[in-house]
Amino acid sequence: MLTHSIIAPHPPIIIPAIGKSEIKKVEKTISALLTLNHILTKDPPDTFVIISPHGLIDPGHLNIRNPQKKFLEGGFGDFGSPEIRLAFENDTDLTQLILNTPELSIIPSDDDHLDHGALVPLFYLSQQLPNTKLVSLTISFNSPREHFKYGKILRKIFDSTPTKIAFIASGDLSHRLEKDSPAGYSSEGKKFDAKLQKLLANGDTEGILNFDPFWLDEVGECGLRSIATLLGLFDGATHTQKILSYEGPFGVGYLTGIWAQKSQIQNPSAAADQ
Repeated sequence: MLTHSIIAPHPPIIIPAIGKSEIKKVEKTISALLTLNHILTKDPPDTFVIISPHGLIDPGHLNIRNPQKKFLEGGFGDFGSPEIRLAFENDTDLTQLILNTPELSIIPSDDDHLDHGALVPLFYLSQQLPNTKLVSLTISFNSPREHFKYGKILRKIFDSTPTKIAFIASGDLSHRLEKDSPAGYSSEGKKFDAKLQKLLANGDTEGILNFDPFWLDEVGECGLRSIATLLGLFDGATHTQKILSYEGPFGVGYLTGIWAQKSQIQNPSAAADQ
């Protein structure tokens, strides 16, 4: 059973030990993630299912992390903070259910090391939820429209189980917002981020799935396939949606939001005040 679905960015700099004084520049993102954690603690999920654009990627298939491992774990040693590690019990039952769905183009991997695309959102969203299990997916290089279809299939799987699932679409928007951006500057970067936010707010899924792939290459995004998978979860379903924050202080767009059934979400700002 799907409870909440979240769009979350994944810059390691928002981890306090890594970002240090720089985290002042991402206060909106951190506040939004903590608000989402507060919402999740009001209706705790049994399992997080997260999809990341990093880690091991098979070009033609979704990838699901090691179905044989009892725990999935990882840390921030590559970012100068090896003391920060996260570990989650692997929801092997849900993993097998996903793998045994013939309509879904997905393969298992023997990798049990969580990438930063998974670790950064989970650092905030799993706070006060120590017993929540995890299923970890990575995107394919297939189109956003194919990932939308994956989301529709995943929704059927989630609806078939009593396990309470919170889905996390991990990804950043354009990496080319400023002259000192990691991928260099493109005037199209800000246009993409603004248009995506507008289409999400209007519920215009077709507009998002019809983005020109050459334009996507130009803007240097890494989150659209994750977001398209989330949108597939809610195809044809009555739901609410809320963008909680957007900012791009380091030349990369960070978007945070929540999607849920109307009966399963309250006003995010009201939830944060409780």
